[in-house]
Amino acid sequence: MMRLTVLVTLSPLCFAANSGRTVALPEECKGKECVLTHRGWWPKECVHNVPNGTFVHSSTAGVHVSYPDGSNKVFPDCTAKIPRESNFPGRDALQRPERNVSRAIGPINPEENNAWPVTWWMQPQTVVDYFSADYTLPHGGNEGLVGSWWIGVEPSDCSSVLQPVVYKHAHGDKWHLVTENCCPGGHDFRHGDVAISDGSQVHGVLQRETGTKYTISMTANGKTYTLQADNGKQMDKPLIALETYDTQYNCNELPAGTITATRVQTKPQLSFGRASGSALSKCGWSARASGDTVSASPPHQVPSYAAVQV
Repeated sequence: MMRLTVLVTLSPLCFAANSGRTVALPEECKGKECVLTHRGWWPKECVHNVPNGTFVHSSTAGVHVSYPDGSNKVFPDCTAKIPRESNFPGRDALQRPERNVSRAIGPINPEENNAWPVTWWMQPQTVVDYFSADYTLPHGGNEGLVGSWWIGVEPSDCSSVLQPVVYKHAHGDKWHLVTENCCPGGHDFRHGDVAISDGSQVHGVLQRETGTKYTISMTANGKTYTLQADNGKQMDKPLIALETYDTQYNCNELPAGTITATRVQTKPQLSFGRASGSALSKCGWSARASGDTVSASPPHQVPSYAAVQV
């Protein structure tokens, strides 16, 4: 097992101001119920906040959900229209079930949907048995990041993602955490979505149990939030990503300070791939990797370190 730690280092004012941006209700949500997630606005019928320990299993017969109380439910594909800024490749296939062979479709491609301003794909790409990170959230600053910071695993076709996530909304003054399986059958299954204080330490884990079944967990303030998931595919694309709601983000909506990742724990042993993402070209960010550390910095950054361990 390779042991790395993720240390996120940020300036004293943790995130840049959002320059007046608000999380406006999209046209597709007007006159219907939508909920704001760290992926942007989604139709309420496609988003499911499930109890701790719920097991979500995708198959050709639907998305089977087993709840901790012993009850079960099968969800057909969610065909509600996803707002434009939360759209993703393959979404239209949900309108044509015969083409939706994998039944696991998610907002994965950073060129066409939610942007990933900075991403590290772990190498080599292989089935991941274990992947963890400790997030120590920075103190101070109420300005919001339009999106999230997470470790995750995907199958080779990028059809879904399992991830323990910390996020902020553009207008929010609190960090939140969630364990997530996005998006079998067009559904976003989540446990958590709870606010945590600046300075909190959060431990995120992806653990393969057997076959293609994983446990996703996050621990903060003495409480653990757990979601189990089996999307029926080998999860062989691990990554670390900074994600925004959509491809049209503003550079000043990104973190105001350097983000550094060290001591990430993986099994089997993995190394960091080369950093990629639109922040490098669009916003003048720089990304570096050395030994067990990767870092991404906005231009003209003078780091002041507030710990974030992953």
